[in-house]
Order: sequence, then C-alpha cells, then structure tokens
Amino acid sequence: GNVLKVGSSYTLSGIKKTSIFYVGFCPGTYRISDTVFLNPKSLNLKTSSLAAACKGVCNGEASVIVSKGGLAPYSYSWNTGATDSSLHFLCAGIYTIYVRDANNCGGEDTVKVNQSSDANFSVPNIITPNGDGKNDELEIKGFSSGEYAVTIFDRWGLEMFKSANANILWNGKTQNGEDVPAGVYYYSVKETCGSTDYNQHGFVQVLR
Repeated sequence: GNVLKVGSSYTLSGIKKTSIFYVGFCPGTYRISDTVFLNPKSLNLKTSSLAAACKGVCNGEASVIVSKGGLAPYSYSWNTGATDSSLHFLCAGIYTIYVRDANNCGGEDTVKVNQSSDANFSVPNIITPNGDGKNDELEIKGFSSGEYAVTIFDRWGLEMFKSANANILWNGKTQNGEDVPAGVYYYSVKETCGSTDYNQHGFVQVLR
C-alpha cells in the first residue's frame, strides 16, 4: 500500500475503487468516520388525460404511471382524495398527483383535463345517392357524445327524414324508403350535451 501522511488528522476523499492505504498517526485515541452519499434515481412520472365532452359534462379522465425510477410498489394520492393511478368522471380542470415509492421517495405532477370544443358541425352541401358508394349519404361530422337529432325537410316544410342516431345517415330517401326528387332540401342539426344545446341549419342539394 501507500503511506499517505503522518499527523493528527487526515481526510481521504475521491476513492472510487478498493485500495489499501497506510496512515501514520501520533500516539492517542482517534475517531474514524465516513460519509456516504446516496443518489437514488428520482421518480419520472408520465401523465395522460381524456377531455370532457362539453361544458357541464364531467366525463374526462386523468392517469399517471411511473415511467422510470423509484422502487415498486407505488402509492398514489390525488388532490381529489382518490388513491388510484387514474381518475374518471372528471370535469375540465387541473389535477395534482403525488406518488411515493417503497422507500417513501416522492414525485409530483399535474394533469390538465381539457373541455372538448363546442360543437362545430361539418355538413356537406351536396349528396349524390346513386349507389356508387361515393357521397351517397349525408355524413355529418362534429358530434361529441351528447343527444343527437337530424331532420331533413323539403322546400314546403314536409319532413323527409329524422334520426336520433349518428350512425344512421340520410341517403336521399323518405321515411318510407322512397327516393326523393333531385333538388334542394333543408336540414336541421341539434345536439344536447350537458345543459347546452348546439344547433345548425342549412341546405343540401340532392343530385341524381
């Protein structure tokens, strides 16, 4: 080994491998101490969320996972009082999650639950119901998860079609299944989401 120093005190630092050192001291009683630095890996949290459908509707979601670091099992604590890794039936807002591992080391993050934009319906202005599989139906986009209603009228206000199912599209036929004549028809779209009604009206042309 190596003789490092003779004296009454000595500090040894920066040792990164096993070594033998000889230290000479004057006669007497000495105290040997050591300092150990621990550097555990911090908790890396990964959050995700699902937006609430619309104003006044609390069906959003928030969740968190430990993507790296810490020692399982983990415990969870939300600012809502919940203790699961995920939350459901949330209104739009910001939620805080606290996570601790088996060593009681902690991590914290926030999750923002957005509100889906107000309904903005996209309605074609022409359909060509000739059975070729292209533009045969009036496909309306922009609905969320609310109650839905579409009504089609002819130019005299006679109801041609009505549906409360977003998957049932108008194909240019009457309620009795007869083809409507080529021409311009009036549509009314309504969706109720929570306490809010969204309405849109306009015209669609049927070409044959």
